[in-house]
Amino acid sequence: MQWRWARNLMISFLLITLIGCGNDSALEPPTNQPNGDIDLTKISTNSSVSQHHANRAKEILSHYQ
Repeated sequence: MQWRWARNLMISFLLITLIGCGNDSALEPPTNQPNGDIDLTKISTNSSVSQHHANRAKEILSHYQ
């Protein structure tokens, strides 16, 4: 009885390992679909961007470190 339990446990671990180390193709995005629906837009600005709020937040957070 004890050997049957140990054998079933070993088979279970073996099956879980084989299933877990299998092919990960289900997790990868499909390669046969073109990325035509992705909109890539270059964002640029010629004016300066104010960093006042970011610098203020850094100053406040530096007091807690």
